[in-house]
Amino acid sequence: MHNMSRGQQMVFIVLIAALLIETGVLLWTGRAKRAFNDDIMIDAQSMKPLDEAVSNEKDNTENVNMQEEQPQTIKVYVAGSVNKPGVYELSDGDRVEAAIQAAGGASADADMSGINLAQRLKDEDMIYVPKAGEAASPAVPQNAQQKDGKIDINSATIEELDKLPGIGPAKAQKIIDYREQNGPFKAIDDIQQVSGIGPATFENIKDLIVAK
Repeated sequence: MHNMSRGQQMVFIVLIAALLIETGVLLWTGRAKRAFNDDIMIDAQSMKPLDEAVSNEKDNTENVNMQEEQPQTIKVYVAGSVNKPGVYELSDGDRVEAAIQAAGGASADADMSGINLAQRLKDEDMIYVPKAGEAASPAVPQNAQQKDGKIDINSATIEELDKLPGIGPAKAQKIIDYREQNGPFKAIDDIQQVSGIGPATFENIKDLIVAK
């Protein structure tokens, strides 16, 4: 240093100062980068439980939707003039037509004129398809007339409903139309929702009907 001129000393001092400044900048940058990375890791860890909660909620929702979408099944017995008589599993709300199709369809000698293909089915129904010229077949399904003499309003035909006091053919057809549009009656009281059947009519038939 003593042998350097004043100009050389100034250059040397400037270089030392620049080196110190650069070293300080590098140290500060490294610390800032580590702090930034630490913040990112903390944020990622704090977000993980939220992501898991959202994922679990989504899975639960999908499971519930799948359960809701799965239709309930019923079993019905198809007999008579069909190609494959037997017990068949169908979806709740299917109609007589679906049961006959499941049994391979009606055979060539079947008489379909008295069968209501649009009638809704329920569990344990029996569908009987008569042969041409056969005596009048039982109601389809066959369990409308109960052992105690009561009429099941969920499966009765127009003829069976017409036997009830105050229920003529017109109201009988309205009952059938109502259950085909809205599904089976859950209780006998629900029959009052059919147009033309009020409290007075219900009072006359309530002891003569069931809803199964």
